[in-house]
Amino acid sequence: MRVLHLNQALADEQREIEFWRGQSPELEEEFLDELSKAIDTIAKAPEGYARASKQTRLRRFVEKRFQTAILYRFN
Repeated sequence: MRVLHLNQALADEQREIEFWRGQSPELEEEFLDELSKAIDTIAKAPEGYARASKQTRLRRFVEKRFQTAILYRFN
C-alpha cells in the first residue's frame, strides 16, 4: 500500500518530534520508531480501525505508547 502524508500531517509530526526531543533526546527516536510501526500496522489492515466519522472515509488509529492519533483514509 502506498502511503502519502498530507502537509498538515507532516507539520503535526514535526511538532511531536520537537516536543519529545525536548523531553529527552532518546524519546525522539523512540517516537519515530513507534510512528513507523503504527503506519506499517495500518498498511497491513487499513479496514481494521474505527471510522473517525460517518460522513467521511477517515479512520482513526491511536498509537498506544505516545497516544498519537493517526487519521487516515485508503482507496
